[in-house]
Amino acid sequence: MNHCFFRVIYCIGFILTIGSVQEVVAQAEAKFEFLERKVANSAGTELSENFYAVKVSIDPAAKPPTVLRELGNGWFITTPESVKQLELFGTDFSVWAVNESWKKSDNIQGSPKSGRYLIGASNPPEVAKRFSKYSIEYKALESGFFIANLTPELFNQLIEWKEIYYIGDEQLDAVSESRVLDLNLVPNRIRQLFHYYPQIRGEGQLISIKENAYNANDLDLWGRSIVTPKTAEEIDDHTTEMATIIAGAGNSSILGHGVAPKASITSSFYNDLFPDNGDYFSQWGIQVQNHSYGTRIENFYGAMATAYDAQAWENPNVFHVFSSGNAGLEVANEGIYAGVSGFANLTGNFKMAKNTMLVGAVDTVDNLVAFVSNGPTYDGRVKPDIVAYSVFGSSNSAALTSGVSLLLQEKYQQVNAEPAPAPLLKAILINSAKDIYTPGPDYKTGFGGLNAYGAMKTLESGNYFSGIMQDQAYMSFSIQIPSNVAELKATLVWHDPAAQVNSTVALVHDLDFKLIDSGGNEWQPWVLNPNLDQLENEAQRGRDSLNNVEQITISNPPAGDVTLNVSAYNELTSAQPFYIAYEWKIKEQFDWVFPTGSDQMPYNGETTGYFQWESTLNAERGDLSVSYDDGTSWQSVAPEVDLNRGYYRWRPPDTTTLAKARLLVDGEAFVSDEFVMHTTGFPRVGYFCGDSTRIAWKKEPAALQYELLNWREGQMETIATIADTAIVLYKNNLSSSFLAVRPVLKGGKRTIASPAINYEFGTGCYLNSFFISETEENEVQLDIELGTIAGIDQVRIYHRTGQEAFELLDDLGPGSFSQRTKYLHQQPSDGYNGYELELVFENGERLRSQELSIYWLNVLQAAVFPNPVESGGDLSVFLRDEPKPDQAFFTLYNSSGNILFSEPVIAKGYSFRMPDLAKGIYFYRVSNGLGTQRGRLIIK
Repeated sequence: MNHCFFRVIYCIGFILTIGSVQEVVAQAEAKFEFLERKVANSAGTELSENFYAVKVSIDPAAKPPTVLRELGNGWFITTPESVKQLELFGTDFSVWAVNESWKKSDNIQGSPKSGRYLIGASNPPEVAKRFSKYSIEYKALESGFFIANLTPELFNQLIEWKEIYYIGDEQLDAVSESRVLDLNLVPNRIRQLFHYYPQIRGEGQLISIKENAYNANDLDLWGRSIVTPKTAEEIDDHTTEMATIIAGAGNSSILGHGVAPKASITSSFYNDLFPDNGDYFSQWGIQVQNHSYGTRIENFYGAMATAYDAQAWENPNVFHVFSSGNAGLEVANEGIYAGVSGFANLTGNFKMAKNTMLVGAVDTVDNLVAFVSNGPTYDGRVKPDIVAYSVFGSSNSAALTSGVSLLLQEKYQQVNAEPAPAPLLKAILINSAKDIYTPGPDYKTGFGGLNAYGAMKTLESGNYFSGIMQDQAYMSFSIQIPSNVAELKATLVWHDPAAQVNSTVALVHDLDFKLIDSGGNEWQPWVLNPNLDQLENEAQRGRDSLNNVEQITISNPPAGDVTLNVSAYNELTSAQPFYIAYEWKIKEQFDWVFPTGSDQMPYNGETTGYFQWESTLNAERGDLSVSYDDGTSWQSVAPEVDLNRGYYRWRPPDTTTLAKARLLVDGEAFVSDEFVMHTTGFPRVGYFCGDSTRIAWKKEPAALQYELLNWREGQMETIATIADTAIVLYKNNLSSSFLAVRPVLKGGKRTIASPAINYEFGTGCYLNSFFISETEENEVQLDIELGTIAGIDQVRIYHRTGQEAFELLDDLGPGSFSQRTKYLHQQPSDGYNGYELELVFENGERLRSQELSIYWLNVLQAAVFPNPVESGGDLSVFLRDEPKPDQAFFTLYNSSGNILFSEPVIAKGYSFRMPDLAKGIYFYRVSNGLGTQRGRLIIK
């Protein structure tokens, strides 16, 4: 199909401001590929074709009685009967005969290819009979569509059937959109929510993850798993990671602590990418479903987009949260944005829906992540709706947002004793989001960054309205604001009825939002211009006829009553519920976001962290300092900190203590709560000899005592509190083999617990620990710790490269090893290096360790493994140097030298899922901005 048609028709709304209607219609008629001829629309005209295109008057309420496809700006595909009825109504319209190509989705161009297609039919039983009659392989879906395998000949045959109104080439197989657990609850103010709402943790909520099954026996997920008939049998690491981000209990470590740690979890296998039916959600009491997957870039309103909009309309309490995708470096091949770089690369037709929540990703301090997909949608709507933290992909950002939605659901149900409507949750999340990137909405970060604490405050304060628009001209709501408001923000959201499949514009019910301040000034919402050359422009105020989300902000509004008006621009086909969320910020306010009194710095016990705050102060600079003696004295961290930035990165001293932070602004001190400063360490297993084990840990001078934790039935429980730094435990007194330690400081303050260790894993009575690392001298260092050397005659070190067998690297005899031994391998091989230890005892017995490995690069720039790799399996790329931003890529070629795909490598060690490719030999190139590595890849 000719892309120019959609480009011209879509731009009608903007062309009308500079040209005449007649000029636009003439251009449109010239670009319709499926227009055959103009037909005289008079009562005596015989209409012999199955379908017609009509252009009705510009009255927004004027439509044919039957609409098979909306083409935008008063254009419709309809039936001969509807044309006759328009004549009887006296409607001003023109009519054209059309060929059947109007039924094709926009990405079907030229001769159709063999493959799976989605079929929409006005009479599904009749079409099913015809499929069977002609021996066409098909599957009927709950949504009313069919999946059929078609050859080009069958495609051309089916498109002529009168009962068929849509044939779409939509990708039906999902791909996970990140593979790396990337969990940080600080940037989106989830830790702040935890501090001020300690009782809200998702209890009583059930989240559905539309993917393969997760590991229900995972230390952080155990005991909260719900199995339904839709739960898959195959366990997927990606699903486990999403479940951990959403609802992890934090038993394994702080990096396993999710957003809603008391929520229950289930999964729904995505072999069918259409929405699950309403009975599934109502029967199991599911209000939130997470979708962290994508397919390919599909810029049209297809069967799946229609189905999700219809499902949300019919089930308004079900909140669908989608990831935007990881195709930000790709360009669309169809639609009005074909070939446009940096925009319109959302992955999956279902992401063209209106009534779902689409989430993109930014880094810790709200910078864009280049490979994450951006909007707009095919018709110019604002997507993503919001963004959340993740540098590894939008999957994790969606999971964070789903987790926050569970917390909001819990709070709403506590107050109202019923589920929160999904469009209300969407309004609250969007309205509370932190505006980033450009002022107002934009096509890369939507309405801003997820703000969990702000959303919960909006919900708790009741700062929202609801209404149902039906026969009213408009509905009004009033709020009163004080005199010292820096910014007022209000957001209107409604679930819109599903448009006809393949519609050029998705919006059906066009509501308008207007704000009138106490001075009588009228304010319209922020609107983006979706024209090709305007995508990077900032939003302007105006009327919105594309989105079912509209937002108004006002800086320094006058005090007094503010009126929020909602009206319907076009005729409503049914009663239309809507929701408004609002908030305001007070001038000259400063609030610490992180750390709070229940936080640790750094948040995960690693090397660096960020002080974060929110400020409406007039001043732009402040002096940042830290106190370790409850404010008696202060040590400077940084003078002249930029207050508008809202954060400062800091590497705290390697010590354990209590601390406070202070920002001194124009002589006024803003002091944080007292927080814990602690760098997390690991407890060590001294020995494990069947019935007992000895655990030891590093002494912390500030610790008054230590709590020993043991995992029991889904949570870590304190089993001992001691002042010593070691303890002997007996197996019969433990609930499990998982143990952790946390210091207790002055005033009962506790650090975060150490990562949990399994004292049975990789240990014995003699071999305590064995790990490897690289040195600055380009050597591999083996660190060996033995429980005792008594009875040990030799310590043998074995080494292997790639898939080769182990060979003896060295044999350490008596006097060459001790309880703690460091061994240097000075010439490791490029690529995979595996190491094992063998303890040889005086009585001839032997104990062999598990294999440890390191990917070593000395001469080579990169290592690619495994090789061979399974088709559709995971491939890892290891770089010798840290990747340069936007310059590191893995590119795969076929034997003819054609590029099959290019994957951005965003970390020194990075894994991704290969596409399904035929078995054979391929060639790759790994580039890093510093050099290039080429090689051969075997796919089996």
